[in-house]
Amino acid sequence: MRACIRFAMQKSLDVTGRPEREGQVVHLIADTIKDRSVDLSLLGHPNGNVLGQTTPKTDEVPAHMKPQPAPKPRAMHPRDQAKMLFPSRDFH
Repeated sequence: MRACIRFAMQKSLDVTGRPEREGQVVHLIADTIKDRSVDLSLLGHPNGNVLGQTTPKTDEVPAHMKPQPAPKPRAMHPRDQAKMLFPSRDFH
């Protein structure tokens, strides 16, 4: 029996062996184990050529998702600051 086991870390093993059943549990007794991780890049390609990087790097943030830098606060005259804080000088 041949089984191709695929791990979550994108590894692939080719295992040749025989199954053994013990109650409800099925064990695979492996005779040979071969690492087939290199062949994963060939899957689904019409020419069978090695594919380049098909997914974006997860360590990089796309340019459209990067936060924009905050504008630098510009120096203001105290009178201009007072006009922003108190629009009217009419305190009656």
